[in-house]
Amino acid sequence: MGKRGRDRLIVYAKKPAAGLSKTRLGATIGNEGATGFYSRCLIQYLTSVIQAKPSYDIELSIASADDMAFFIGGFPELAVVSQVQGGLGDRMWASLYNAFSAGYKRVVLTGSDIPGLTTEVIAQAFRALEHASVAIGPASDGGYYLVAMRAPGWDIFERVDWSTDLVLAQTLERLKAHDVDHQLLEELGDVDTVSDYEAWREARIRARHV
Repeated sequence: MGKRGRDRLIVYAKKPAAGLSKTRLGATIGNEGATGFYSRCLIQYLTSVIQAKPSYDIELSIASADDMAFFIGGFPELAVVSQVQGGLGDRMWASLYNAFSAGYKRVVLTGSDIPGLTTEVIAQAFRALEHASVAIGPASDGGYYLVAMRAPGWDIFERVDWSTDLVLAQTLERLKAHDVDHQLLEELGDVDTVSDYEAWREARIRARHV
């Protein structure tokens, strides 16, 4: 896909596979159920972004190069790339750096497993970058589901304890240390526990009968 504008959305994704996606949820409801939940989030999110026909370019950044054919086959509208090796902070920094090196001025990076993540939230993130250097979408578990940055960017992912409830707080400390102006978006709920999943499931059932 050729570069159409100055903005890029990067979506991190994994191939839905039992024991490899939503592992924290899988530890409580079983790996098959957790994979089913992730599959729904992934397909619903990517389909909504494609159907919105946005002005920004979309990059689907996958965890394993072995899964390229799976995603290219299912989402031919998207540029599919594999992430670099390393920890999450290293991978996110590389994705942002590569986008800026390619000439993009505003970049939004998201996960693909948050039920409340919509194209309107992405639009809010791009709007936030009109007056802030960084925007972050906090998740209810102490992490974040979105990070947006305006070139040239800063390395704010060092010394962060990933996969803990300290991620957001430590990232905000990094922003403060670099004196980077930022904006927080709305908090969205992650689904990592039985109670999270049951609340999501009941909400879907209620919505069907409205």
